[in-house]
Order: sequence, then structure tokens, then C-alpha cells
Amino acid sequence: MRRRLSRACLICGKKPLPAGRRKYCSSVCSHRWQNRRFHFQGRQGRELRIAWAAGFFDGEGSVSISQLRSGGYNLRISASQRKREPLDELAELFGGSIYCTPPRGKRAESHSWELSGDRAGNTLVQMRPYLKVKTQQAMIAEQWLASGFTHRTRRSEDQLAFREQLVSEMRHLNLRGPIE
Repeated sequence: MRRRLSRACLICGKKPLPAGRRKYCSSVCSHRWQNRRFHFQGRQGRELRIAWAAGFFDGEGSVSISQLRSGGYNLRISASQRKREPLDELAELFGGSIYCTPPRGKRAESHSWELSGDRAGNTLVQMRPYLKVKTQQAMIAEQWLASGFTHRTRRSEDQLAFREQLVSEMRHLNLRGPIE
């Protein structure tokens, strides 16, 4: 004979749940769950949201340094998927733009979030303590930021060589397949 375990409220952890309740001990906890942003306020809540964003970005995001027509380079981060809601959360946290790609043939509608320049670098610096997969890309982005590369500054030969080294490292990390 199976025994039913007493479950706790998903919000406050109160045990056991009152008769007739399945997930929450009261309508207050139910309302808090429906308005989850209530829990993510203040400094500790922001850190929790950044940790969530880092996990999402580790799985769905990409980091690149691309060459501009002017000859300069641009640091860019992006994340794409079919559902827009997580991308809205990223845009609310860090800024950036969300683009929609309409359905074509058998492909469904997809959305992408993009952020570039110093804001992209600062975002990676904030997420870096929580990243597992893209930590090396975040470290390269941090070096890129610390070196002060903008498209308007003049650079010495050493700075140009360092910049090319960072671009090369980023390209190597972004290669598909096993990394040697």
C-alpha cells in the first residue's frame, strides 16, 4: 500500500498543505506564484535573475567578435529561440533588441535577442560568475573591455596584435565540433 507523502507549499514551504489544496497553502501564496517578479526584487533578487539569465545564455546564447565594414571590431552577444518570454526577461535585465523571424516553409516563427558593444561586455561580466559553458568567451570579452577598444581610438601595433589574438581565440572557441 502506498503512503501519500505530505507535500509542502511551493512558495513558503509550510507543511502539510490544508485539505483541498494541491500546491499552495493559501491564496496569498498562489497569488505570489502567479506574480513571480514579486520574489525577484532588490539586490538579492537581481542576482537571482542574473544567475537564471546566465544559465539560459549558456544553453541558448552565443558570443562573437565581428569585423565591421570600417575595419573595426564589435563584440556581440545574442540568444535565439521560438518562445519570446525568456528573451523579454533578458532585454529587461540587460537591454538590447529583440527581433522576430517570420515562419518560412516548415520553420516556425523564431525570436532573437541581441546586444553589442560595451553593453554586451558588461552583461557578460555580470553573468560570468554563473556561466559554466561560456566562461572562456566571457573572459575574452572582459579582456576586450579592459583594453578599451573602440572604433574611434587609434591603436599601436601591440594593441592591434593583442586585438587580433583575442579575435582569433574567440573564433577558435566558437568552432563547431570537438575542440582540440
